[in-house]
Amino acid sequence: MTELPAAGTFSDPARLNAEAKFAQDQLLGVVGELLGGAAPTVLGIAAGAIEPTRAAHLVATFAGQAADTLDRIGIETHPLGRTLLLLPADPARVVTVAHDPVGIAEGIWLHEGRDAQLGPEGSWLWLRREASGWREITRRSGLGLDLAATPAEARERLQIQTGATVNLIDNGDMRVARRNVGYDPTPGVASYGACDRFYFFQQGGQQGDYRVQQGDANGESHVFLRSDSTTPLPGLQRFGQVIETANCAHLAGRLVTLSFEVDTIGAFPNDLNVVISTGTGEDEGAQAVETGGWTSGSSPLAETIPAAGLSNDWQTFSYSVTLPIQTREIAVAWNWVDPPGGSVGLRFRNVQLVEGGAVGPFQRRPIAQEIAAAGRDAYVAQAEQGVGMPLGSGYARSSALAWIFVPFAPALRAAPTGLTVTNVGGLYLRRGGGTLNVQSLTFLEAGREGAVVEVAPTSASLAPGDGAILAHATITSRLIFTGSEL
Repeated sequence: MTELPAAGTFSDPARLNAEAKFAQDQLLGVVGELLGGAAPTVLGIAAGAIEPTRAAHLVATFAGQAADTLDRIGIETHPLGRTLLLLPADPARVVTVAHDPVGIAEGIWLHEGRDAQLGPEGSWLWLRREASGWREITRRSGLGLDLAATPAEARERLQIQTGATVNLIDNGDMRVARRNVGYDPTPGVASYGACDRFYFFQQGGQQGDYRVQQGDANGESHVFLRSDSTTPLPGLQRFGQVIETANCAHLAGRLVTLSFEVDTIGAFPNDLNVVISTGTGEDEGAQAVETGGWTSGSSPLAETIPAAGLSNDWQTFSYSVTLPIQTREIAVAWNWVDPPGGSVGLRFRNVQLVEGGAVGPFQRRPIAQEIAAAGRDAYVAQAEQGVGMPLGSGYARSSALAWIFVPFAPALRAAPTGLTVTNVGGLYLRRGGGTLNVQSLTFLEAGREGAVVEVAPTSASLAPGDGAILAHATITSRLIFTGSEL
């Protein structure tokens, strides 16, 4: 492809007229090679490859064959980030763009490992130059969403045409962590923990250090699950995510593949169990992660990674399974026995569950999409406007209790069902006679516009009937209204 003129070409007073004309031709060449700069030109496939010279090309089969396969695209003159739009040269001669499952040089990485076809009228494939090859941005099948298509076919066509992500796991790369940087669960009590959309449940054992850690040696975020207690009280630990009916009912009776990366912290001595459970009813998900079972349904996948198969370096594991036809919810969970002693544990990252029997490189969603998805299960109230800003107001019910209404902005689609508080010591009650430190908060009830919480100050010195305001003394205090839906 045409190179841009060197910086300063036109501002150099010593530049010759002929040199300036040549540089101008270079600029015209660059513009013509951009999307929309000129009509796309035809490239014929040779030995399964093409060498693009601009941002848009019509792809033709080799020597006019009825069909052909494209599995490599040249990268030599294309910098990282450049995009490439491929269209069929002849709709009657179908070109199959093949997914590269192993990462060969000049390979093509497609959503869910699903090959693309250039042939039907209106079909196209848009790619982005990454690493040693090209990654799909989006595609259009050209097949349309006709009424004769089955629901599964229609979903697949829509997914292909819109380029929607096929990873069913929300926040699979652990980038979204709005709920503090660490978490100490109470044994035997289910909780959401620090990593949005993922549950952690500690059944017995000691409290530990369970948090999302942003940025390891490779700049990758991950969830960090380690017991820092030296008390020899081993207990069963569970970590996982629930996929609700709206996002997984279409997978009933279909093949799915789970992949994830894991490494160990310290000398981790125990096996790691990998489970996919399915439920036949809605809203059973939390129970699946907490107890490892359902009130209905089954666990079609139950695998064990022996301790000897784990190491202090990131490893990728993947498993495929056909889901029961009655599937209405899915829980993906890992469980292990927490070793006695401290400074040992596990780290997870890049979790994805996709339809089909193959999984390619981890596909990152746009961060805005991840934040929106992660926000579905909890509304987080925090001191976004600074220390001292109120969370809500209400009145004193007695000398030791106040009822506070915490408004939600925006209104939620589903009301919360519970409350988790981080750093309760960073909250205080403000009333006419000054301020009182907060000892505890209890969830009473909630609607879509707000929730009522009962606040107990450390000192029973409220005047019943007086107004009270709940406010932050520090920005690390947060109210997490769980079970909500934004």
